Amino acid sequence: MIVQTLKGREAMRSHLAVALTVVALLTAPGAHAAPPAENDALLQWSQPGDCGRQRVRKADPSSVFDAVSIREQTERYLGLLSEVTAGNRTALKLTHLCTAFGVDFVQGLLPPARAEPWNPSPQQPIGQVFTAFTQEAGTPYQQRIEVTYRPGGLSFSLFTTVDGTGDSDASDKHDSMQRDMGQHCPLRLSELIQRMTRAGFVGEYTGLQAPDEELAIFDDGVGISFRRGNEKTVVDATLQGRFVDQRASPGTSCVASISLATWD
Repeated sequence: MIVQTLKGREAMRSHLAVALTVVALLTAPGAHAAPPAENDALLQWSQPGDCGRQRVRKADPSSVFDAVSIREQTERYLGLLSEVTAGNRTALKLTHLCTAFGVDFVQGLLPPARAEPWNPSPQQPIGQVFTAFTQEAGTPYQQRIEVTYRPGGLSFSLFTTVDGTGDSDASDKHDSMQRDMGQHCPLRLSELIQRMTRAGFVGEYTGLQAPDEELAIFDDGVGISFRRGNEKTVVDATLQGRFVDQRASPGTSCVASISLATWD
């Protein structure tokens, strides 16, 4: 069952800031050395295990991207997503993720809280974020796997993009995230809906209607949120392709991002 709504979605916007921070840290001294966790509750999730050894197996240890099939990584992500929605949150421990994906997870920083006139000194976020970057060999197809540990909550995301100049439609200001992968797409929205429905989740669309012209700058295209009863778990997804195509046929659109969030 899918519920339709016109609500906008803001939750996914912070991921780009996290990714840019991680990339900037990759070349810094000690970029792969994980500092101590902020507290014991985070430490039990973020212990690296064998994560630091992943890069040793690379042909080019200086590369940001691991060479991995996007279909393989998507299936691995979906398998872990199924484990978590079935009740096994320990599947998201960092050492387990490193083993499951076989790639290098790099520690980054959470985006800082912004000062506002009504809150000039906001409390800074507490948590840890780890990111892995992959690219299918010989193709422009890239993925980013991201896990964030915060006191009382976790998030686990997969972003699939096409590296390039972006959509040819000049009216669409989004670039690689919006390019549709066509026949190379590893996951269509209809497939994700089937998986989530079998797990007992109900989907709620966002952005099915284009905003008024004066609000077009805030248009994020079509998204969907999956929830199951009153559980404190939500799975969000966004789509690739032109917004007009997303709205015409969301089910056939390629999934651009999946993000699971769960909290105590």
